[in-house]
Amino acid sequence: MEKKNEYRWFIEPLEAMTNMIIYQALDELGYFAQPTKILDSAKQTHEVWEVTYVFIKYIQKSKNLHATTFNVYYQKDDTVCRWRLHEFIKKAKKKKERRKK
Repeated sequence: MEKKNEYRWFIEPLEAMTNMIIYQALDELGYFAQPTKILDSAKQTHEVWEVTYVFIKYIQKSKNLHATTFNVYYQKDDTVCRWRLHEFIKKAKKKKERRKK
């Protein structure tokens, strides 16, 4: 039987306000997470919250978070990498909105 790909997801707030919003969202949704430190593939340390992929999608879609800044990382096996797909989606939506005007 083939082993299913297992990913761990992390969100790194880049400012104090974003950190507070993420903490409050985790609390409201019943996640019991503590900030932790990870080492990425470039050997840089990041203070992050371990979350689920669903939580990352929730944060991206939350209307009160437009002014927040954060990075997302994923871990597969022993490798931690930055996930940039959410940045591309955000840019594409802005571009589409500009076309409508």
